[in-house]
Amino acid sequence: MKSLITITRSLQLSRVLTTVIAVAAAAPSAYAIITPNLVTDPGFESNPIYAPFNDILNAPYIQNQWGEENSTIVAGPNAGVTPIGNRMLRMANSGGGATQAFQLIDVSAYSAAINLGTATVTGSALYNAPTTIAAAGVGVSVSFFDSSNVALFPAFAIAGLPALDNNTSTWEQRSVTSLLPVNTAFILMQVAYGNVSIGNSPGFVDETSMTLNLVPEPTSIALSGIALAGALLLRKRR
Repeated sequence: MKSLITITRSLQLSRVLTTVIAVAAAAPSAYAIITPNLVTDPGFESNPIYAPFNDILNAPYIQNQWGEENSTIVAGPNAGVTPIGNRMLRMANSGGGATQAFQLIDVSAYSAAINLGTATVTGSALYNAPTTIAAAGVGVSVSFFDSSNVALFPAFAIAGLPALDNNTSTWEQRSVTSLLPVNTAFILMQVAYGNVSIGNSPGFVDETSMTLNLVPEPTSIALSGIALAGALLLRKRR
């Protein structure tokens, strides 16, 4: 016959587990996880620019390295702009509508959370331009691909406005957030300057970032709560 203490502890554990599972099922969004910055060399400090950039956009789909249309990594002040660290990306007019730099980022390690359909991505970058440019047009975008590098819908999300001021002492952030399509395995992050807006002057980029906001399955949350509840009751028993 069980003692009163044993029965009481069993009831306590049952109540705690019931509460944990109920809360996990009702509000999984409260347990969101934000990943570290997934961009390789976000401040352009250590790696050279990859060329040709078409190898990032097409086979062999080079990953985790910056590629560019008409850009270079420069050290120290340049055209009156000072990098946040030691280096920054200098982007010049490529002759088209915009000059872009790209990085293809593998996010397949997060596929379980992405395929729940609730994950989001946020991409951002800091921009600066010489005083000779009154209102440089800039943009940051993310686009989505499956494990075979087939584009997914929505094809991309982009943010640009407002245009930059011409104060070289201030770096201005632009960011974009988008829901991740199910089956996303790769995200292409792009930073850009509108060529008409910069003319023959350069534009600069620094401190790029891309993070995922993930919501685990309710069962994962419940299991975490069960482990915590068990640990607490074990401590009481001791």
